[in-house]
Amino acid sequence: MKFKIDENLPIDVADVLAAAGHDIESVYSEGLEGVPDRQLITICKR
Repeated sequence: MKFKIDENLPIDVADVLAAAGHDIESVYSEGLEGVPDRQLITICKR
């Protein structure tokens, strides 16, 4: 399963999910900090 870790979650959540075998990206690693939720949803759908 793919997950995008948003700013409201600790970055440690990404490590836990990745260790469980999930595909993880974060708003931090993609330079999306501060992007409004509606815009982030559109980005995630791509």
